[in-house]
Amino acid sequence: MGLTGLRRVCLAALIMLVVQYGLGMVLNLYVTVPASDAHAGLMQEIARGPVTLTLHALLGLALIVTAIAAVVRAVRAGDRLIAGLAAAGLTAIGGAFASGEIFVRNGQNAASLAMALLTGVALLCYIGALTQVSSAGRRTVRTLPPAWAEPREDAIHRGPAWAPPEWPAPPGRKVAGRDSRLISPRSPAPDSWFTPQ
Repeated sequence: MGLTGLRRVCLAALIMLVVQYGLGMVLNLYVTVPASDAHAGLMQEIARGPVTLTLHALLGLALIVTAIAAVVRAVRAGDRLIAGLAAAGLTAIGGAFASGEIFVRNGQNAASLAMALLTGVALLCYIGALTQVSSAGRRTVRTLPPAWAEPREDAIHRGPAWAPPEWPAPPGRKVAGRDSRLISPRSPAPDSWFTPQ
């Protein structure tokens, strides 16, 4: 469940980053930021700015929250590589957010470039984290024991036994009983476990 939640958070961060990148391009090329926003705070930008700027700022806040959730889930999962990638993604998103605020205030091309580059870094971080999460999930599935190998209490011997949960038994496996015979797929079921052989 932890890996599944982490995978969803990383995927959500990737999707939001792609949308944010597109909004940033539209804002940079086609939207003029009003001069009144140069000295406005973040809440004023969201409330009074153009629709594209408002959406861009709101999505940036949502990205920061998602990135923090990814770091928390990665730390709980106990994987240092994924936690490092999530932390790097959070740092890149924070830097891009700060660069965006600088760009709104003075319109510097360097701030716009930094915002775009840091968004690309965050994308790479979450792609790497998602790849590692998927790989860890496959390793976990491989190490699970088969269903018939789960221990159960045997009704005859009153002790632990290794047996399939239902008939027929897997080929070449011994079934817990009085004689523990080797059961093949074609052999019929015994008439009774209590009949001496």
